[in-house]
Amino acid sequence: MMKRKILIVEDDPSIRNSLREILEGQGYLVEVSKNGLEAFRVMTEKSFVPDLIVLDLMMPEMNGFEFRELQMEDTRYSHIPVILLTANNRFQEYKEPLKAFEFLNKPLEVDDLIFVVQNCFRLMK
Repeated sequence: MMKRKILIVEDDPSIRNSLREILEGQGYLVEVSKNGLEAFRVMTEKSFVPDLIVLDLMMPEMNGFEFRELQMEDTRYSHIPVILLTANNRFQEYKEPLKAFEFLNKPLEVDDLIFVVQNCFRLMK
């Protein structure tokens, strides 16, 4: 069976690396980027089309809102589900407009991350 691919878009290097380690430890193929602009480069130039995107909302250059808007407009990537990450306690109001599969509040709990990712892939079958 092919490994599921996940793209992590997070500007904080320690969070980005921790998420990568956790998800690779669960058997996923993981690519990372530090903002939305870099994430699009990973998907286009590296031809890494993920099965799931874990997306921080607040980042420099291209934030999660801008990335998601472009992603939803691009037919190559609009089908890819997104899990939003935010330290903002108003995350509930972003879920629907950004058509997110789910959101996770920072600081993250490892078990919550694993559960949400597994649940997303279960529902994709």
